[in-house]
Amino acid sequence: MTATADTRTKNDIVKIIGLEKIFVSSFNRANIHYAVQPKQDSRSRLVEYLNDKRGQSGIIYTLSRKSAESTSEHLNAHGFSTTAYHAGLGTDVRMQRQEEFIQDRVDIVVATIAFGMGIDKSNVRFVVHMDLPKNIEGYYQETGRAGRDGLPSEALLFFSRGDAITLRGFIDQGSDPKQNQLLYDKLNQMITFGETRKCRRQYLLEYFSESHDGQCDNCDNCLKTFDVFDGTEIAQKVLSAVYRLKESFGANYVIDFLRGSKSKKIREEHTWMKTYGIGQDLGKPMWQAYIRNLVEDDYLRVDGTKFPILKLGSKATAVLFNKQKVSLVKIETIVRKSSSRSDEQLNVKHYDLMSALKDVRRALATKENVPPYVIFSDKTLVELCHYLPASENDLLRINGFGQIKLKRYGPQFLKVVVDYCTAQNLDSNMGSNTKVAKKRSTTTNSKSASKTQLETVKLFQAGLSIPEIARKRE
Repeated sequence: MTATADTRTKNDIVKIIGLEKIFVSSFNRANIHYAVQPKQDSRSRLVEYLNDKRGQSGIIYTLSRKSAESTSEHLNAHGFSTTAYHAGLGTDVRMQRQEEFIQDRVDIVVATIAFGMGIDKSNVRFVVHMDLPKNIEGYYQETGRAGRDGLPSEALLFFSRGDAITLRGFIDQGSDPKQNQLLYDKLNQMITFGETRKCRRQYLLEYFSESHDGQCDNCDNCLKTFDVFDGTEIAQKVLSAVYRLKESFGANYVIDFLRGSKSKKIREEHTWMKTYGIGQDLGKPMWQAYIRNLVEDDYLRVDGTKFPILKLGSKATAVLFNKQKVSLVKIETIVRKSSSRSDEQLNVKHYDLMSALKDVRRALATKENVPPYVIFSDKTLVELCHYLPASENDLLRINGFGQIKLKRYGPQFLKVVVDYCTAQNLDSNMGSNTKVAKKRSTTTNSKSASKTQLETVKLFQAGLSIPEIARKRE
């Protein structure tokens, strides 16, 4: 069983083990919002991002131990509750810090990828990558530690192509050319994810061979309007440069060539070409953005892995020789709408109440020596804040409350809610809880076993194995 096997890995497993049947469930984590931001001034951007998330649980991944330590110190200096976690710490220290995070005594862990395997903390609200992950599998697995309770959660990546250079350096140290090639391919797919304009959820799911029609309304690209303009002249300049350079150079060289660079890296014979220097009107970042645009729309393609070079794509000929028009995306984008939420994803309006409920949950968890989410998930606390139950019968209509938990924890949580409503002069909102009430009713009515289920139980109790029962009962 695995959560992150791409098609190649899956085929290898099936072939080597000789599996006759495979079962694949959806990779889609619909409650996670995916976003990518430029890495420039990422520390300040991170503080700004976290200011709206104080008190929430999150994981921040960094590439190095030193960065994990310094980022944690930076956030602590800004009043956040964080701790660092990496393989350079002693076993006892790592266990202590992991326990502090699970018990909600620390809000945020800043960690290398050494952290997270086997951590099933349901109320992680965000995962931030300060550096580019090595591959899509790792990124998907790490972001998947957010929102396991089904509530809205976020995955933010600070993206820089400079990180790709560092990661390629790590790959270069490998001695197996075939393995290195595979790692280059996976890294390039991660880079494409960071630069793509398509729905990020669609990109991730298609990577794992699952179809998605895009427009998920819960990633940054789906929440933007991309303004386009007639970029035919720009496209012609780039395509002409690639053509005249005989499709033998990477993007950086092509850009320097277009901008008329005086660098010694530019070959002298190229400085005499007609297209040398015809792109001086645009800066390097803009050329990089437009080239990525042309690659994504198949006017250009990238060939090679360690040293990628630009080649003409399938649409290039029509532009160069048939005057085909090209639309490019303006560098600036405009947010056009907010993230969509399902009916069950309720907004928390009463933050003081939420804080008080978390305190009660933490105290009970400490007393019983279990993680807080074992007492109740964040989803339960969100519903308590939203519906403001006023009686034990009301609590039974709240997600997470059954007869057992009502008896064990109901009075403590109900008292906090009722006291808050009294102090704030608020009425219960349980009248709007029709969906939850219906769900509870359906669940309760389906608890009694059917005759066919009882017959299966009797056969099992009589000593028959499950396959024997299946054959006997057809």
